[in-house]
Amino acid sequence: MQGQPTRAWGKLDRPEPEAAVVAWHPLVDHCADVAAVAEALLAHPLFRRRLERLAGQPLDHPGMTARLCALAFLHDLGKANSGFQAKRLTPEELQLSGIRTAGHVRETGGHQIIGTFITRRVVPEDPIFGHVFADQ
Repeated sequence: MQGQPTRAWGKLDRPEPEAAVVAWHPLVDHCADVAAVAEALLAHPLFRRRLERLAGQPLDHPGMTARLCALAFLHDLGKANSGFQAKRLTPEELQLSGIRTAGHVRETGGHQIIGTFITRRVVPEDPIFGHVFADQ
């Protein structure tokens, strides 16, 4: 999309690092794109065999692809925080606003907290993924 973001963004385009945003990609669209790529990769036999070898199990359960794509969709959930979204502002706008920027991983707990929650709370209860993380 052209111009400044009008809702949560996932990717920005600037001509210079501190210049105004000239184009952006909505966060929900970015997450959907990543999930679609995951689905396409999972449909590729070579990629799927390698992932099965890495997982130590076949990925042939009927709900497996949908679950993996849902996890791929959630990969950038941390970008929804206000500190990360403030990165759309120029340095001057940031200074005037008083908002502090943040990343989407360490600063918000993003991937680590969500990953830990999924692997320790959600996945062990899941009939498909449960045994993969049983030893953790």
